[in-house]
Amino acid sequence: MLKLKPNADEALKIAALGHDIERTIEEQKVIRKDYISYDDFKKAHALNSAEILKEIMKACNVKKELIDDVFFLVSSHETGGNRRADVLRDADTISFFHVNLPYYSVRNDAEETKGRCLWGYKKLPDTLKRVVANFRYEDKEIESLLRDCTVEFSSEIAKSLNFTAEHAENAEARSGLKTPRPLRSPR
Repeated sequence: MLKLKPNADEALKIAALGHDIERTIEEQKVIRKDYISYDDFKKAHALNSAEILKEIMKACNVKKELIDDVFFLVSSHETGGNRRADVLRDADTISFFHVNLPYYSVRNDAEETKGRCLWGYKKLPDTLKRVVANFRYEDKEIESLLRDCTVEFSSEIAKSLNFTAEHAENAEARSGLKTPRPLRSPR
């Protein structure tokens, strides 16, 4: 996280250290199979970690303002929501690809691993997508899986852009209005 935000404040540093704390407490751990969607699972995981960290901080007599700030950041670490929460989300996502992906692939089948990669990759801003796309792994199957994800994501974007362009042309034809086209420079 500090590579993305070297001047991170105290709440962001605490949130970065404790954002996955619920995974360390077996009896309080959120279980993936209990949720229909991956998004719902990740929201529950983030909220559970925030609650646990809040209780720890209260027991340590931390100021309420800091507790509330950390709670917000941790509960938002999968989705972002403001600049600070986005930094935490991005650092967590990069960490998945940089550190956790090889272990995740051992615990899960290829389809689940690919789905998790796509889910994380989609959340990243373009500059960080390029960073992740350049990661290299000793395990060439994992590297190939990541390449497949980046290509699949790029294909989804291209399809979406084509749909949007078609939709705009159809709307233009129905309305009789012309959409301004960018000028092309002479060759």
